[in-house]
Amino acid sequence: AAALTAIINIFLSDLSIGAQLLSVILCSATYITAVKFRDLRGSDWMNKTYRKHISNYGVVITIILGTVITNLIIGPFGITDLGFLNVPESIRPTLTLSTGEPRPWVVNPMGTERPLQSWAPVFAIPFALGLTILGYLDQNLTEVIVNKKDRLMKKAPGYHLDLFVCGLGMYPLLSILGLPFTHAATVRSLAHVLSLTTYETVPAPDGKSMITKVTGCVEQRVSHLVVHILMF
Repeated sequence: AAALTAIINIFLSDLSIGAQLLSVILCSATYITAVKFRDLRGSDWMNKTYRKHISNYGVVITIILGTVITNLIIGPFGITDLGFLNVPESIRPTLTLSTGEPRPWVVNPMGTERPLQSWAPVFAIPFALGLTILGYLDQNLTEVIVNKKDRLMKKAPGYHLDLFVCGLGMYPLLSILGLPFTHAATVRSLAHVLSLTTYETVPAPDGKSMITKVTGCVEQRVSHLVVHILMF
């Protein structure tokens, strides 16, 4: 529904006809391409290893292709008002104060531009409690899915340290800096562990067919670190 609303808003905006049509074409092409990459896993094109890797990185490949093609098209067609993601020129807080300057990195708990009302901390308690419960449940749900016995992990308990690290180090630091809290990201975490899972094809018990069996999981923290550095 959100995507459909965004497409409708494109035609209600002040963009030129060329920018409106190109926006819809890019939106449709991006969705179709990502779905095709996802379905590639179950096809018979190339071999299983290539299909698996292309399918795992299908969304990233689609975004890169869409960005490159867009930049190649807008020049020759004279489209100058196509909307792009607004990226700041420097790493700084995005909240702009009344003075026109960005807010300080360290958040003043008593208020930045005006004093914090005395009732505000009390009013925030139920929302903070809800966020705590949500974070706890999301974290543990992700751990249950990721640490399934079927994955044959040797260091599965190590993943239980995540919530401890977040609660002791990450959440206080993010609160002081006024940054969004981290969370378990269930879908992304599952996709990540699936990409590190190793398989082998063995004969089925009936001896007439072949089945895929999990042989283990590449347990390391390099890919975790690299992914989050790139996200930052």
